[in-house]
Amino acid sequence: MHRRIAVALTLGALSACTTFAPPPMMMHQTETTFRSEPGAVNLGGFVGGGAAGLPFGDGFLGALGVADVLAPAGWKFGASGAIGLNTSTSSSSSSSPAVNGSLKSGRLFAQYRPGKQDWVAVQLGGGGGSYSRGDLAMNYAGPDLGVSVGHTFGAVRPYLTATGAFSQPFQVDNQTPGSTAQADIDQYTSRVYYAIGGIGVCGDTPSGVELSAELNTGVGWQPHGRTNGMFSLSGGLRYRFGAPRKVAPLPPNLDDEPEDDGGGS
Repeated sequence: MHRRIAVALTLGALSACTTFAPPPMMMHQTETTFRSEPGAVNLGGFVGGGAAGLPFGDGFLGALGVADVLAPAGWKFGASGAIGLNTSTSSSSSSSPAVNGSLKSGRLFAQYRPGKQDWVAVQLGGGGGSYSRGDLAMNYAGPDLGVSVGHTFGAVRPYLTATGAFSQPFQVDNQTPGSTAQADIDQYTSRVYYAIGGIGVCGDTPSGVELSAELNTGVGWQPHGRTNGMFSLSGGLRYRFGAPRKVAPLPPNLDDEPEDDGGGS
């Protein structure tokens, strides 16, 4: 008997006859309309849900907290933490009840905007987490690298993201010796590669609160050929602590300068 095990993180869950370790980096939620002076800090909270497997048979719910600080020279550094709950870890046997799984993760990231460009950013990060579900517990870690493009129209910024990542389990514990988990223990430790695309929009408000929503979809695959699809939708808000970016004043119009009448003072 094979159990369908969906491992949920902030991006999504993957389900198959074996466990897929999720990437510790989604939901991204790092694009923002906030353009602040160096030293400004943003704090945000987001919730989301989605499904995974083909054809998207297992659901999940998750929550994400993000904090970042703007640095000089186009850099932004941040950290995020997430908790997730797999809501439909089902069994292929109707006599075996569904078992919910829980997950925790953390991630550090950096975002760079080359020069004074506002429409493109490169992002890199790394982190890890743990997953537990009844008779199975596992830890994993991995890096990610991505790019985002977008444009700010007044107080609204739509954007697109593309990310590559892998996740490597480094400790898998079977809590029930002799179970299916023990029989498939070698498959649980296999590295998982990801290709993920996202679309989102964020909008600033006069009160300094930003609202955002983001949709991610992608695939994860193991070297042995197992592949699963996934998608997630998340939304939330962030608050800026710090001064907004200063806008340089326009140069004076020389044609409007008062004419010198030649008088002295």
